[in-house]
Amino acid sequence: MKRWLAAHSEVEIVSRDRGAVYIDGATWGAPQAIQVADRWHLLSNLGDAVEEFLIRAHIRLQEPAMEPRAPQETLDKPLSSFSATPACQRKSQARLLRKWKLYERVQELHAAGMSLRKIGEELGLARNTVRKYFRQPPDPPLPTPRSLRASQLDPYEDYLLERWSQGERNAAQLYREISQRGYRGAATMVRAYIGHLRTTTADGSPPRSRKERAQSISPRALRWLLARKRDDLDQKEQARLEQLLNLSPEVQTIYDLLQAFLSIARERKHQELRPWMGQAVRSGIPELKSFVAGIERDYDAVHAALRLPWSQGVDSGQSQQAQNAQARDVRTCRLCSPATTALTRRLTVENLLDWSRWGQGLFPALHQKPG
Repeated sequence: MKRWLAAHSEVEIVSRDRGAVYIDGATWGAPQAIQVADRWHLLSNLGDAVEEFLIRAHIRLQEPAMEPRAPQETLDKPLSSFSATPACQRKSQARLLRKWKLYERVQELHAAGMSLRKIGEELGLARNTVRKYFRQPPDPPLPTPRSLRASQLDPYEDYLLERWSQGERNAAQLYREISQRGYRGAATMVRAYIGHLRTTTADGSPPRSRKERAQSISPRALRWLLARKRDDLDQKEQARLEQLLNLSPEVQTIYDLLQAFLSIARERKHQELRPWMGQAVRSGIPELKSFVAGIERDYDAVHAALRLPWSQGVDSGQSQQAQNAQARDVRTCRLCSPATTALTRRLTVENLLDWSRWGQGLFPALHQKPG
């Protein structure tokens, strides 16, 4: 990419992802060009920060009352894992983060022109592992804790919660008591459950059964509820939003800042970016402070994304058909127009990389060779 850009000094604008390989390639190859961060990825990063906050703060919202289900349906419904304690979640996040960083590194090296075999040698990975990371990304870090099937402990949970409310905190004693009532599971499962109760009630919150937690709306769904315009919500969704905002002052703060940033992006109010960053930092919410730190490292490109119309992704608020048509038009204008047109001087890095691989036959159906 660096060599291609250096050979085309007429390039004026480079729309790119915020990855380091793209930043370096555009900076070294086209120092004269204005770099524009992709708005879609920018908004996705902010949404991820909101979801991370919801997970960390244990923000939960119950699903609205549902129709009664048959006993078998209730039995088969996956339940939230009581073992998803902070310690277990940290181990899971560390594992996912390692996989994610490997995936990003594989993508960076391949984008730089390295073959899958060479990447495997560079990173010490088997070729099949490299191929897997190249073709499909792993689960991203900070997911919603996964659901589990019904546990051997479920028939005894009400008894455990009753004994907990009576002040019993000894896991070994509770294990002996439910064993006398027919429990055949391991003592470690009881210890994990009691440990979960200690953690989740440490702030004074009442203990909640697995069935209650299974009915909670996921952080991913709450993220999208917070991101939508109020005018687009129906009456039930607006009521749910109000319930969510009343859970804590931090939720109201993150909602206000999220909506403000979305307005800045939609209406290109680039002059409001710096004040918004100050408000986000002053909120004291770690996830927003981290998001702002990322903007600061790439400020010029982010500011340009909020000032200029160029972007790799398509704008929100369009039908899928319109988005597909816009994507086709953008690709045609930026890659296949005669070299004398102004649009050919404004290239997206993603399409540039695709085009550079055309001669290798890697994308034969994606582009049409210019006449």
